[in-house]
Amino acid sequence: MSYSASQLYRIPQWGEGYFSETNDGFMQVQPAGADAAAINLHALTEDLRRQGLHAPVLLRFNDVLHQRVRRLHGAFSAALGSSEAYLPVYPIKVNQQASIVEHLLQYQQLNPQQPVGLEAGSKAELSAVIGVAPVGTRVICNGYKDREYMQLALAGLAIGLDLTIVLEKADELDLVLEQAEELGIEPQLGVRVRMACMNGGKWQNTGGAKSKFGLSASQLLPILEQLKAADKLHCLQLLHTHLGSQVSDLADLEDGLSELLQYYVQLQRFGCEIADLDIGGGLAVDYEGGGSAHYYSMNYGLDDYAGLIARLIAQHCQEYELPRPRLITEAGRAMAAHHAVLVVDVTGYEPDSEMQQLNDAQNTSQTLQRALQNIHDEFVAGAMDLAQRAAAETAAREASLQCHESASVDKYFCNFSVFQSLPDVWAINQVFPIVPLQRLGEEPTRQGVLVDLSCDSDGRIDDYAVEGEVRHSLPLHPVKAGERYYLGIFLVGAYQEILGDIHNLFGDTNAVNVLLDANAADGYRLLTPEHGDRADQLLEQVHFDVDRLRAGYRSKAASHVESAKQRQRLLHILESGLSGYTYLEE
Repeated sequence: MSYSASQLYRIPQWGEGYFSETNDGFMQVQPAGADAAAINLHALTEDLRRQGLHAPVLLRFNDVLHQRVRRLHGAFSAALGSSEAYLPVYPIKVNQQASIVEHLLQYQQLNPQQPVGLEAGSKAELSAVIGVAPVGTRVICNGYKDREYMQLALAGLAIGLDLTIVLEKADELDLVLEQAEELGIEPQLGVRVRMACMNGGKWQNTGGAKSKFGLSASQLLPILEQLKAADKLHCLQLLHTHLGSQVSDLADLEDGLSELLQYYVQLQRFGCEIADLDIGGGLAVDYEGGGSAHYYSMNYGLDDYAGLIARLIAQHCQEYELPRPRLITEAGRAMAAHHAVLVVDVTGYEPDSEMQQLNDAQNTSQTLQRALQNIHDEFVAGAMDLAQRAAAETAAREASLQCHESASVDKYFCNFSVFQSLPDVWAINQVFPIVPLQRLGEEPTRQGVLVDLSCDSDGRIDDYAVEGEVRHSLPLHPVKAGERYYLGIFLVGAYQEILGDIHNLFGDTNAVNVLLDANAADGYRLLTPEHGDRADQLLEQVHFDVDRLRAGYRSKAASHVESAKQRQRLLHILESGLSGYTYLEE
């Protein structure tokens, strides 16, 4: 079969019309969808470099956020038969960047017939949501709550938000009723149930009986009775659960939804007037592009997802002669993942640096392992000098390749930190699509693994999405002398930016929001460019006194460097180190 970059990297499958290759071999983004204006990602990266925002740089395409909301509304409106029967809610824990929250709310202002809600799971998140959300915005308050949280939520309700406090634990009801009476505010309540059904996959324990959150049937019934006795049953208006995260198999949803809908039936029979059914997250993202039930893929489309949910709601409501509730989803991953791309540059290239067995996951074949072990033993015993060891290792690797037992794998040293920008790669072996931004018309002839700048053996990527499956190396091009070889790491808009840590004191990368603008010379505008963290900012985060560091430089220089000119030069270098970007610079 002839080479195709789109097929090799499965760009159409995970790109969903937002990302594609150009006729001349570059990656492009179409933030408003496949039929809209395109931006050449390589040209954009070079433009940013000239403006001082060089790689690693995070590109946020906020027009994609609008498209994701539009697609959700379209799919569920068609499945449910009404545009008013559905509301997408964005859990800001997925990525709390202000620009993301604000652009989602902007979509609501531009399209009032397709509203967007927000979910907050902590006091800090709730404080932000109450401040930025327009009056009337649907706000869901999840998570464990103390007195201050309840007061904040009730205040948000009182000043005009359509805000619901979801009870996660049995003792939260006493707290909210006490605070509501003290403030003189009628609460708007929901309950989160913990179901027996549990989906398969990587995140299976986020739902089901082992779930961290939610009320069992034995905990829920006393709450209902307490609300009835207090004449507050009318305050309970929302039923919520979490079906699981990144649900890759559509069949896994049916049992959970059926159980949730039976809870809906029982609450209605008890006398509750449940208006909203919040099924939480679960809508997957096909990071692999494989269309399968694997952890990082999905075997269904958005229309299939919406259709199944709508069908089950209709069946239960018809069977039990109940009104249909408004459906709420908290599909934060599916809303945010596509909008951000991390661009990294390759700063070093080490060919034939590793061996990988062709037919299993071991890095070297057994034959090669034994040969290398023998070489090691002879070297340690003093029977082989350094030159002999180098020659023996080279010969062993070449012999292994000729026998087709192994494939050579190159190391591509990249200017970024896995721990800062792709924490899920390190923590849960998450797979993200990775594609060169250029030379896509040229068939890649090398297999590579990407390693980062950190001084940590985990600072590398071991799993790659290739031809719809997970492999242990990525097809790449040999790096040309003088070439800036850029790689795009896609679908990083959910969780990665907000979960990143400062291992090795690598901070936030450069970042920029890119908006389509037909009136701009290049067809886009750059909003609020953000320069990445400086070394002094990171040092202050871990409680170093930067002024004390400067004093230490001066003291040491004064006692060890006689030349005043040389002292000034060295102090300038040390000061520049404090104020410099934590990543490699040109």
